[in-house]
Amino acid sequence: KELPLFTAGRMDHEVCGKFQETLRVLTERCADATGLAFCGGGEVAFRFLSAGTRLKPHCAITNVRLTCMLGIDVPLGAEPGITVGGEPPRLWAEGRCLVFDDSFEHFEELDELADGDLAVLVLHFWHPAFEHKNDPDWKVKALQSELIGAGS
Repeated sequence: KELPLFTAGRMDHEVCGKFQETLRVLTERCADATGLAFCGGGEVAFRFLSAGTRLKPHCAITNVRLTCMLGIDVPLGAEPGITVGGEPPRLWAEGRCLVFDDSFEHFEELDELADGDLAVLVLHFWHPAFEHKNDPDWKVKALQSELIGAGS
């Protein structure tokens, strides 16, 4: 289950109204995340996983962004965590961020023996090497430049 604050190029005012301190921190300190969301290239959302949940492997279609997952409420037994690109799983921890390039296949999983639900804040933000941040035409420019690092 997800509770989006920013998605599809807009802010959900009703949800953001319930999380005013989170909204303040995001707008003051996470401009690359809110900027990307307003440009339609990502989202900022609370994600909740129940014990025994395993999301299907998925990936972004471009590498112009990175993903950060901040552990908010991590139950005991919250393994295995998130697996990215076939690497060993990264474990969830409260107050700790897991940052990765979501153009690599990845999936989240919460052990069936976990003693509660997992809550994380998911932020997509501009890749530091992407030159067209917050440009309304970023999608076209990303394709024209063959994405970050292509041809290098």
